[in-house]
Amino acid sequence: MEHRQARILLQKINRLFDAITASDAPPSRIEVDLLHDYTRQFYESLNTRETIEDKPAQPAVAVKVQPPQTVEQMVEPQPERKEVPVESPPSPVAEPVDMPSPIDSPPVTPDTAPAPPPPPPPPLEVPVSSPAQKSPRSEFDVLFTTEEAKDLSDKLRTSPIDDLSRAMGINERFLTINELFHGDHENFDQVLRRLNELPSFESARLYLEEEVIPRYDWLDKTRAKKAGIFIRLIRRRYL
Repeated sequence: MEHRQARILLQKINRLFDAITASDAPPSRIEVDLLHDYTRQFYESLNTRETIEDKPAQPAVAVKVQPPQTVEQMVEPQPERKEVPVESPPSPVAEPVDMPSPIDSPPVTPDTAPAPPPPPPPPLEVPVSSPAQKSPRSEFDVLFTTEEAKDLSDKLRTSPIDDLSRAMGINERFLTINELFHGDHENFDQVLRRLNELPSFESARLYLEEEVIPRYDWLDKTRAKKAGIFIRLIRRRYL
C-alpha cells in the first residue's frame, strides 16, 4: 500500500469537497469529474493485488474426424441435336452502270472581295484590388513566443495534436477555464471548436487577438503566463 500517495490524494479530495460545499450553488460538472477521478486514484492506491494460482491445464480431448462422404450425382444424357443445313441465298450480281460524262463548266472570273472590317479594340483591363490582409498585432507578441525544445520532455510537449478538446487533462482544463475564461465553460468549448476548424496558426492567432485575448484580458500579469502555455498548446494543433 502506498501510504504517501494515498495521503496526498485524500488531502486533495478534502480540499475539493470543502470548496464544493462552501457555496450554495450546485457543483459544476468538471468539479464532479475531478472529485470522481481523485476518488478512483485513492481506491487504486489502497487496492492490493492477489496472486492467482495457475489452473492445471485440462487434457486435450481427441476429436474423431470422419472423412466426408462423396455423393455420386447422376447426369442424364442430353439428346443429340441435329443440325439442319441452311441454304444461303445467292449473292446478287451487280449490273454495270453507265457513268455520265463530265460537263465542262464555264470559267468563273473572281470578283473583287470587300476589305475585312478592322479588328475590335482589346478590352480594357481594370485592376482588381485584393482585400487588405490583416497582420498580427505586435502588442500581443509576448503571448506568442516559443521556446526551443531542449530535452525529450520538451519535444513531447511540442508534438502535433488533432483535437484541442481531447488534448487537455481534467486538472489543466479546470485551471484554464477558471484563469483564462472567468469560469465560462460554454465559451471555452466554443473557442476550442472554432480553433479546430481554422486552417492555420496564423488564422488562429488573428481569431484570438480579435475575439478572445482582449475580452478576457490575457495581457494582465496574473494571466499572461497561463495564456502563453495555452497558446503553445494551440500551436501544436497546426503542426
